[in-house]
Amino acid sequence: MNRENKLFALCDNYEIDLVLRLSLSKSHARKSISTLKFVFRQLNVDPEFVTRKHLVAWIRDQAHSDIGTKTIRNRVSTLRAFYAWLIECEIVHGDPTTGLRLPKAKTGPGCGAYSLLEIKRLLASTKQWETNGDSRRSPWGPLRSTFYQFLIHTCLRLGEAKAQAWRDIDLEKGILVTTQDKSRRNDLIPLSREVVELLLEWKRYSLGERVFQKVPSHHTLRKDLERAGVKPANGGFHAFRKTGITLRANLGVPHRELAKLARHLDPNLTAEIYDRPEVDVLRPAAEILKLTGVEASGS
Repeated sequence: MNRENKLFALCDNYEIDLVLRLSLSKSHARKSISTLKFVFRQLNVDPEFVTRKHLVAWIRDQAHSDIGTKTIRNRVSTLRAFYAWLIECEIVHGDPTTGLRLPKAKTGPGCGAYSLLEIKRLLASTKQWETNGDSRRSPWGPLRSTFYQFLIHTCLRLGEAKAQAWRDIDLEKGILVTTQDKSRRNDLIPLSREVVELLLEWKRYSLGERVFQKVPSHHTLRKDLERAGVKPANGGFHAFRKTGITLRANLGVPHRELAKLARHLDPNLTAEIYDRPEVDVLRPAAEILKLTGVEASGS
């Protein structure tokens, strides 16, 4: 068996194990397998013969190719999980990634969030576009405005929202059950009265098992933002998830409750990534400190 066929056979067995034994989602498993095939093609070495020297040279080549440090670290993380499985199956006896030093992750702007004013402008502009008399412009009803609001209200990730089924939503009790989340815990999310009314209206247009048979594209989102005069935030649709958390944080929702809504096990993660107050929220704290001006008498 040649090297590529041998690798493919290993990856096929690993994918089956990820889904059946470890209960990972099929999409997660497919991404891991795709990454592994890409890495081993670049290494050009059978998995059982890979050494730390091979990986050091590979990381150096990745860095010279302007690959982001986060991408490199994610690929090595996928390799580590694969080698842990190989050791469990007694295919190899050591993990070449053990003790491997990785490039320091660069801190960039990360995913952005919209202000409440920007969201209101986006929704108003989109709803006006959807109700335009030219029916060719809105063959899917109020899909865009409904989907944008749904993401912000529920703080679901894009893939989770696309897979959400009507059978997992109780509109009478105002409860949504997540079935495609990364942790696969089937968490419960409370639905506000506003989002319940939104979904009741949307149900007139959504006739299938899934809540959204079709979702707006990234291109459509950019067009809607441009039409509303709103600058696109980093992160695409994920910015709506961050917006839902950030707006609630600015309104005083405690970190522990925000973490539950975001479905983070560690509240500190929610505080670090999502709870970044808007500038105007911080302005009173900035204005309270006075260093110049007339001194008090007798001082």
